[in-house]
Amino acid sequence: MSEHWDGYKRENAVRRLGMLGNPIAIPSLLVRANDWVSQVRDAAMDALRMLMLDENAQAFIDSLPALYHLAKCRRSDHGRLIANVVRFLLQPENVALVKAAIDSDDKNVARLCVRLCIDHSLIEGSLLVSRTLQHSDVIVRTMACGVLRDLSGEALESALQKAIQDPFMPIRREAFQMCLRTLPGKGPEIARRFVFDKHHSIRELAIMQLLKSGTDVEALFGEILSSSGHSALKVRCALLGVAHLGAKRSIPLVEKHVDDGLPGIRRAALQALAKLAGEDARAYLVAGLRDPSPGVARESVVLLRKITASPPVDDLLDVFGRAKYPHTLDVCVRCARLMNKWDRLLFLLTLGERLMSGDRGGVEMLSEELARWDVDFNRSSAQPSDTQKKAIWAKFRGCAFLLDEQRRRSIEFTVAGFGRELRHKESQERAR
Repeated sequence: MSEHWDGYKRENAVRRLGMLGNPIAIPSLLVRANDWVSQVRDAAMDALRMLMLDENAQAFIDSLPALYHLAKCRRSDHGRLIANVVRFLLQPENVALVKAAIDSDDKNVARLCVRLCIDHSLIEGSLLVSRTLQHSDVIVRTMACGVLRDLSGEALESALQKAIQDPFMPIRREAFQMCLRTLPGKGPEIARRFVFDKHHSIRELAIMQLLKSGTDVEALFGEILSSSGHSALKVRCALLGVAHLGAKRSIPLVEKHVDDGLPGIRRAALQALAKLAGEDARAYLVAGLRDPSPGVARESVVLLRKITASPPVDDLLDVFGRAKYPHTLDVCVRCARLMNKWDRLLFLLTLGERLMSGDRGGVEMLSEELARWDVDFNRSSAQPSDTQKKAIWAKFRGCAFLLDEQRRRSIEFTVAGFGRELRHKESQERAR
């Protein structure tokens, strides 16, 4: 009845819920505290005050997300209601329940209770950090970082040991930086550990710290790359590390990992080569287009774009011709977007000829890519050579059926001009 369309009935139901005193009514009363009728809102406020009994404290804690949501509602000023409930929960009889709710499975309840504990100093700092860092919710764990800064001595060192193992990168990075500030004697030792972290921003901080301490970081990475038995993460971090250092002397070591059995290592090796060798890495990147891993193949396209190197049409057709995996067609089409627009059209038309007897999915992809080429036509003013004109004129008629009527006529208008121009040149040559 508290949701009835009649305001009088809603008001009557809300007052009776308050008199019944059952905490199960709290969520409904919080909704009515933002009712569009002021009398219903006032009745809900009175009912909630009647329910503020010690035995109902847990129910109010469970409803904290709905309570704080009222702060965003504009039908009335709910600040007084929120302050009254918080004051009620902070009474000595109820504080224990607020502290226990830090471990709640409801992440929104846990976040709000952690904030109450921090703002009102309900729990000693080291204990609060210890409990919040064990929570499954990343926001709850992140809130502990602010408390970390207020710790010192053994409490800080113990908390940092937990924080530097957290799976969330910002928490690990904050803990790492605090270790460097508060434990300067252990800086290089801690940095050696973080130089193999999963996240690049932490690795870069660790590399900078090791360089400041006089450590030969390049030799450290070289040792990993030249020996076996290391984890995939260490090898990948070493590859990306030598790239970050710009260590061109390590290129031969990086090249050895281009054909590694793990996709993550192959991908890191290509990234390192692209950064260290630039244009000279193009052969490796073109070979990477044929990689059995879709992620590595697509990364090769990204890296080719970064070094502004587009493989010739013949090379790309060779990649497709020797393709063994379904994703190679998609990779070749993506890579073709780096080409001169006429080379790109020629490649797509040649690809169309080869796909005539192939799977329908490839033909549909090619049709979409030809339509995309037509949309991109005016983005470049490049003019085709006579060789390109002849090849495009010869191949387009066999692939025109791949396009819808509008796109076919649009591209045909351009290609037909090539045909007229070529016939005119031929007639002039015969006349001579």
